Amino acid sequence: MTGDAWQLIPLAIALALSSVPITVTITVLLTAKNVSVPFAAGWVLGLAAVLTVFTLGGLLLPSRPSEAHEVTTSLKIVIGALLLLLGLGALGWALRARHGERVPREPRFTKAKLNGPSAFGLAALLDVRPKSIIICAAAGIALQTVSKDPGPTVALGLAFVAISVAPVVGLVAYTLARPDRAERVLNALKAWLVRNGGLLSAAVLLAIGGYMLVNALLER
Repeated sequence: MTGDAWQLIPLAIALALSSVPITVTITVLLTAKNVSVPFAAGWVLGLAAVLTVFTLGGLLLPSRPSEAHEVTTSLKIVIGALLLLLGLGALGWALRARHGERVPREPRFTKAKLNGPSAFGLAALLDVRPKSIIICAAAGIALQTVSKDPGPTVALGLAFVAISVAPVVGLVAYTLARPDRAERVLNALKAWLVRNGGLLSAAVLLAIGGYMLVNALLER
């Protein structure tokens, strides 16, 4: 039980260090700061909704412990392999960008005028990217195997969401609290992510995917 609970931490860190939502958040804060709160709300609530769907889906697991263990182990192997594939894809993209074969482009939404609802929807859409779905699926499985009591499950789920959204919410809070310094910090962070964000995402995905795959194989 404890092992499954600890698996939530690297999964949450993988989402927290994802360069795409952080980059989009920075762009929103630099171009449409007035919709930053709805954007942050969409990111948090969207992630909570996706995690809830997969956690409730865990109720469909077999009731017999031996059968449930076999199914969850197989799912973890599949998820670990998918994360490794995503990591290899991200690594290839990052290396091509480093050699000038790919040039990062500004998100299309920067040319559109965001309002509260569209900013909320944009953030929620980030939660249904393949990476987010795969990680939330793994987290949902872990939550179902930690405890049958809804109390610990909800508490661990909230902790998972809190860690996962910390960078986005933190950037929004910092910008609103220190608007005089935020632009310089945001531009510097954006420049760093353009250079290193792909490699960071690849490293995290490969590490988490490898961990999940090896751990699941050892559980068999």
